[in-house]
Parts: sequence; C-alpha cells; structure tokens
Amino acid sequence: MTLILASASPRRASLLSSIGLKFDVIPSNVDESDIKTTSIMESIAKLAARKASTISALHPNAFVIAADTVVLVPSFATQEQWSKGGGRIFGKPVDTQDAFEMLNKLQGITHSVISGFCLANKSIDYCKSRTVQTDVEFSPMTPAEIRAYVASGEPEDKAGAYAIQGIGGAFIRKINGSYTNVVGLPMAEVIEELKACKISYLQYSTEKSAGPGE
Repeated sequence: MTLILASASPRRASLLSSIGLKFDVIPSNVDESDIKTTSIMESIAKLAARKASTISALHPNAFVIAADTVVLVPSFATQEQWSKGGGRIFGKPVDTQDAFEMLNKLQGITHSVISGFCLANKSIDYCKSRTVQTDVEFSPMTPAEIRAYVASGEPEDKAGAYAIQGIGGAFIRKINGSYTNVVGLPMAEVIEELKACKISYLQYSTEKSAGPGE
C-alpha cells in the first residue's frame, strides 16, 4: 500500500516516521483564496481535504495525508466569538518584524493551535477530514527575549512564529490538548484514522534512519 504525505513540512514527516510509517512526500500547492466559511474549523478541514484530494487525483490508488495548521488569537473577539473559533489568525511570519509582532501579541493570553488533516483515497472514494484544537499559554517573554528568539531563525516558517519542539518550547507555560498538534499533526487522531483504514504502522527498521524531509 502506498502512503503519501501531501506536505513539505519536515515536522509532519518526522512525526509520521516516528510511528514506523513508510511514505512518499508530494507537497500539495492548492488555491486557498476561495475557501470561505463562517467557521475556522470548517475552513481548515476543507483546506486539508482539498490538499489531499488534489494529490489523490494524481495517485488514485494511494492513501494521502494532508494537513494545515493555524494559530488563532482571541484579539478583537468577544468570548462568544472566541468559543466559536473567532479571532485573529496567525500564519507564518513574512519577515522578522512580523515574527516579533506575532510573538509580542501572544504574551499574556491563551491562544489556540488548530490543525485540520485529511486522509483520502480516490480509488475507493474515501475522504475524511478532522480538526483538532490545542490551547497554549506562553510564559511572559521580554522584548529582548523575543528579539533573540526571532534572531535564532526558528520562527521563520512556523505558524504563530514559534516551534514548541524547539527553542520556543522553553517559553511555553502550559498546553491543554495534543502536543503533537502544536508541532504540526495531531498523531493520536491520525493513528485512529489509519487504523480505521487498516493501514499498518509501527514497522520499524533495525537501522535507525532519518525520516523524509529531515
């Protein structure tokens, strides 16, 4: 059985490799501009499904995993709007100043990391999406600490401008929910979907090797 990860993220590849999965990496570049819904959860699930379906159409006999992650900040949202997934979305910073501003706005509040993922197989007309939310609280960072962290380069390609599995993890006070979701892929939920489709994993090689994309 062929398994494809429709993402160029080395973090997602590493997470899948950690449970013994063998897979190919074929990133999906899709148009996100016309996905308009009233819910962040619905939007991100639809985007993950579109990414998976795009690659599945080219490789109909393979199972395709696609995902998308955003950071949702409660700025400018009422409590009711926040509980329904409203707020300001932080994606990947465009430059170092953008990264600094994102991190500065994350201080003193709890934000949410929301990931949508989809498992698809065109040959059996299968396409299932799920979303997972994890709430994250930063320990207060000084402006000097934020600047030093930004200068490390770690925030450059991360939603919300931080990596919980890297230097950024030292500044995380607590999380409520899936840790791997914050890294980039909610593995417990992914495993549930793999098991439902009878996709084998935990087949480790006797020689330790780096996962695809590392």
